[in-house]
Amino acid sequence: MAEELSISEFRAMFPGLQDESAPTDALLEMLWEQAVYLFGNIITEETAATNPAKSKERKMLLYYILCHLTTLQLQPDGQSGRVQSATEGSVSVSYDLLKANSETAQWWIQTKCGATYWAMTARYRRGGCLYGSAHYHPWG
Repeated sequence: MAEELSISEFRAMFPGLQDESAPTDALLEMLWEQAVYLFGNIITEETAATNPAKSKERKMLLYYILCHLTTLQLQPDGQSGRVQSATEGSVSVSYDLLKANSETAQWWIQTKCGATYWAMTARYRRGGCLYGSAHYHPWG
């Protein structure tokens, strides 16, 4: 079972993408395929039936990825990150990336949607603790 893209639901969730440079449905469908490739879109019917919140969370995360990819796609050439400063006379614009601990994080936090996705998935990136000891015992 896979989540399906509902373009009307996506546009309602992200009204900021409905201005004059709104993405076409074809672009959204292409970027949806990229989002699915990045995140994965397979959820078993058993999981969907027993834990509908997991299916809802998966769709929300996929929509945030789609929003991030769409925002990056619609940015003018050469723009990466947020506008740090702008000058009107003789037109000058500089961009700044929020600083993060990894290159992956920096790619995600270029947009508000990406930063939201990165924050929402933080719990999945935390690893367990490994305690070192000079005395090894197989049962702890």
